[in-house]
Amino acid sequence: MKASKSLSLIIVITLSIKTSLFAWTSSNEGVCYSLDSLALLSDSIYYNDTSKVYVSFCHINILANDTLKINEGEILMFLMDLQPGNYIFYGINIYGTLLAYGTKSNPITIGDPESTLTSGEIWGGIKFFNTSQNGESKLSYCRLLKPKEFQLLIESAIYCYNSSPIIDHCTFSYLSSGEETGGCSAISCTGESYPIISFCEFNNILNGVAIWCNPFGSQDTVNYPSPLLVGCNILNTVSGFNGYGCDYDIVILNGGFLDNCYLGATYY
Repeated sequence: MKASKSLSLIIVITLSIKTSLFAWTSSNEGVCYSLDSLALLSDSIYYNDTSKVYVSFCHINILANDTLKINEGEILMFLMDLQPGNYIFYGINIYGTLLAYGTKSNPITIGDPESTLTSGEIWGGIKFFNTSQNGESKLSYCRLLKPKEFQLLIESAIYCYNSSPIIDHCTFSYLSSGEETGGCSAISCTGESYPIISFCEFNNILNGVAIWCNPFGSQDTVNYPSPLLVGCNILNTVSGFNGYGCDYDIVILNGGFLDNCYLGATYY
């Protein structure tokens, strides 16, 4: 009996160690986590005191009852992991709530602050799953730089699946893709997703779109993903991409409501 218990304990510990290499997952007990607390709880998340940057070598999963709060001025970078025959691009998966409050003079940065179109860290984006239907998650004065190239509508800077976060005064920069007809996207929405995106800026996006709505082939206009953009600047450095029956470059694909937005691109 003791041998059986010992074997079970070894298996549990082994699985825990293996899981920690790829993801840190919250307790689902109503806890509000900070980046400081994540650095204490996970060996794969640490704070670089020299560069003043939080670094994650794993996915960060925030479960339905929990909250992740990122404070003004904080910088979070993700390191890429090379597995046999595959790259893993870590990111943040939100099933609960994300509160990321920067300020105009002291914004939050997610990604490499030195990112350009040809260099900089690549990561997996922030993904919301079946949460924040009434705007419980909020991002304000955040810089999101260089997420992974577009893949299956998921690898965007922000991806919403049946989720409606509030995104305010955020900047999406230095996304790039070699796919001229598939490209990348700053924000992707699927299912019943109605995020409010206000006073945000989209710039230096190569072969990519600012907003991508995917209805999964449904013509149901009631449940169609419908982001609202208010006072946003989509600059002419958003090159867009060709495809989907369109003769010209596009920067907003499949819908969205625009109110008092500036469109610097020639076609949209």
